[in-house]
Amino acid sequence: MLSQALELQGEAREAFIDGASERDSALAGRLRELARAWDHATTLLRDDDSGATIPPIGLKPAGKPEDLIGNRVERYRFDAVLGSGGFGVVYRAHQDSPVRRDVALKVVRPGGSSVEFLARFEGERQALARLSHPSIARIYDAGALPDGRPFFAMELVEGEPITTYCDRARLTIRERIVLLAEAARAVQHAHQKGVIHRDLKPSNVLVGDGDEGPFVKIIDFGIAKAIGEPLADDMAVTRAQQIIGTPQYMSPEQAMGDRDAIDTRSDVFSLGVILYELLCGARPIADEVFGATPPGELGRLLMTTPMVRPSIRLGQLGSMGAPMGGSMSGSMRGEVAGARGSTPERLPLELAGELDWIAARAIDAEPDRRYASPAAMADDLGNYLADEPVEARPPSRSYLVKKFARRHKAAVASVVGLAAMLAAVLVVLTASLAIVNSERAAALDAKSEALAINDFLTSVLSSARGDRMGRGVTVLEAVEAGADEIDDRFADQPVAAATAHHSVGTLLMTLGEPQRANGHLLRAVELMDEAGEHDSATAIMIRSDAALSYVDLGQPEELRKRLTDVYRDVQHAMAPDEPQRLLVAANFAANVLMLDGAIDEGRAIIEETIRRAARQPESESAMEAHLLGLFSLAHAERERGDDEAASGYLRQMLEMTEAEPGRWSRHRLGAMNNLATGMIRAGRYEESLELLGEIRTIMEGRFGPNNTSLLHVLNNIASVLKRLGRYDEAIELRDEAERRAAEVLPAGHPTHGRLLESRAELLVVMGRIDEAERAFLAAHEIYEGVPGLPPQLISGNAGALASLYREMGRERDSEHWARVAGDED
Repeated sequence: MLSQALELQGEAREAFIDGASERDSALAGRLRELARAWDHATTLLRDDDSGATIPPIGLKPAGKPEDLIGNRVERYRFDAVLGSGGFGVVYRAHQDSPVRRDVALKVVRPGGSSVEFLARFEGERQALARLSHPSIARIYDAGALPDGRPFFAMELVEGEPITTYCDRARLTIRERIVLLAEAARAVQHAHQKGVIHRDLKPSNVLVGDGDEGPFVKIIDFGIAKAIGEPLADDMAVTRAQQIIGTPQYMSPEQAMGDRDAIDTRSDVFSLGVILYELLCGARPIADEVFGATPPGELGRLLMTTPMVRPSIRLGQLGSMGAPMGGSMSGSMRGEVAGARGSTPERLPLELAGELDWIAARAIDAEPDRRYASPAAMADDLGNYLADEPVEARPPSRSYLVKKFARRHKAAVASVVGLAAMLAAVLVVLTASLAIVNSERAAALDAKSEALAINDFLTSVLSSARGDRMGRGVTVLEAVEAGADEIDDRFADQPVAAATAHHSVGTLLMTLGEPQRANGHLLRAVELMDEAGEHDSATAIMIRSDAALSYVDLGQPEELRKRLTDVYRDVQHAMAPDEPQRLLVAANFAANVLMLDGAIDEGRAIIEETIRRAARQPESESAMEAHLLGLFSLAHAERERGDDEAASGYLRQMLEMTEAEPGRWSRHRLGAMNNLATGMIRAGRYEESLELLGEIRTIMEGRFGPNNTSLLHVLNNIASVLKRLGRYDEAIELRDEAERRAAEVLPAGHPTHGRLLESRAELLVVMGRIDEAERAFLAAHEIYEGVPGLPPQLISGNAGALASLYREMGRERDSEHWARVAGDED
């Protein structure tokens, strides 16, 4: 029916299509779209010198590509076939006028006269015509063969795929990064001109030898996508859910066939895969895995397969293309290392750390977690080359000192993301009198003091039942009223007074009152110091809980400082197997070392802690240390891309707490929440929504509607609703989370900023751009007001603003925020 419509013109064609609409209105609409695309594709090509329209393209059959060799068309002589793609053949040709030079001629391949072929061919020509960059092949001319097939002439690039060139030339890691950064900047130029490549891979990133050293050329914009207006009428001829590109290098959103979800960050993902291959000689997922995956499952494969870091991938390969899980032979490891001017022993160390983090960020399955642009990725590669802090890593203070040449804002102290910090930090709180009165009360020097504290706490909780203060008194009111009596009641017993303040402080933390809790915990520390008990077992535990209270206060620098001091002192104050020492060690490893990037050191402490704690299952503190250790290991595995291993640790936590779920509810809920997060990453949205709903119900029933942990659960639920397209429900839940945050968190707490950012991201999707802008800016103001806040929060927020302003056409604002995102000066 389409061929019949194309044979007609004007009113005759319209009448024919109107007749089709009587039988199928959808078919008639589709016929009109395809006919318009055909007309556009067959008349749009022009000779750039004369401006004359090329005659309409016919449907004549053509021979083999080699048949053109030796023939002349206009001013070009076909010399050799250079390559053949899905819809075009590229020839080496010689141009003899108006200048003499060798060129590359791209011609629609024989038989490729469909509407889609012609529209895509025209789209590539239009894309190249927009671009003018030394690292992108230039277009010179356009024309048509005698049989009507269009062609265009472009710069002939004498080069090799970037991976082939680097291996043959045995370039070092640093030399490879220079080339990849150059390619990223060329892709950035294309983006600035409104063109997304969509098929970046080594064979389309060529490297050749020039007078001044290696040069990079990006080629083949055959499936490019325009930002804004279409390059040609390819929107009319690209079927919904059609997957185009090279699976091994395409982003998850591209593999899912969702054209609307593809943006500039899809090219960032492809550049990240190329970088990954340049670093370790293999891609994140082996060819065999792709080959065994049906096209319709490619998106799920990319969303669910752990993207391990390049340094780890080196040890997971049986051969250059083998699936993950094998081990690389010594000869293969030597070959890969030798091609990079390194050794099998040195190469993993060279990749571990900054380069691992850069690659991991570029190929994150979630577009929002990737670099905001190829330029941002190139800037971070430049930071690595200049020995400056890279944006992609969470640096410790020692790391920043080592990178001293870089300047920082006063508010910048580390580069850990707040979401990661909140996920990894499991604040160990005492939630019942059983815990308060067992090990910690036993640590008191005098039995009379322990009994006195028991009496005091019993009277406090009796007040909540109405025995002293009347009916309707809440636990919080009773605790606050009782707290006023502590210093008078234990005026001559400073250790007892300190322990009572400690108990009240931990209860207030459980009740969602971090500011009041912190005051009591600091008073407890002060009293223990006055009593000369700074390093006693009881003082150590009080100081540890006081340090942990700064998590909910949003003061990470104070948390680090205090917890480091406690960990240092506990080495002298307690025996290695002491349960309280194990708990301090677990918290120090999780909240200081691992979040500051010292993963190996933190992991070693955690594993030793778990080994010792497992021998003391009857101890409350040892059990808490064991659970926190498992939680931290799960976080570390998730950070390096192994979701399966992370889930294994979380399930161990659930098994350990199954017998007493109420007693260990915070630990169980933390494990459940992180399992739900893993489901979100895997695209299992409905499952995650069900689990998060269960967590919410338990939390609200056990801890009330206003507690800090619940805020992050509500935020996660809203994120899933957003992914499911349920925007109204998502925005309503965001509003609820912000209202609750205002009740339980101090003003200026970084969680307020994170909630505002999440709201802004949703508003962008909903098209409420002005509101999104205000929310992003408000979040930035909060972040800048928090000393010691992770700079990744600031740079991530700035990157989002840069992208938003670019979409709004406010280039100057976009450039400003891009500078803030890429340079924390």
